[in-house]
Amino acid sequence: MADMTYKDVLKMAEQLTLDEQETLARHLQQRAEEKKRRVEEWKKRFEAVMIRLPVLEEPSIRREDWYDDDGR
Repeated sequence: MADMTYKDVLKMAEQLTLDEQETLARHLQQRAEEKKRRVEEWKKRFEAVMIRLPVLEEPSIRREDWYDDDGR
């Protein structure tokens, strides 16, 4: 089954009865909607933990400014 192409799947789907095709279409639509809901839920959770404060100044690229040492 791993060697099946998209075209193979389409040919097989076309061999199904009309009722089977409709059931398959509903199944695929439901799976797509579930995946979309999962992505939307993840985005909502991600946005909920975001800190919404302005950056007052650019962070320094110097190690000494971050760790208060000379890097040894």
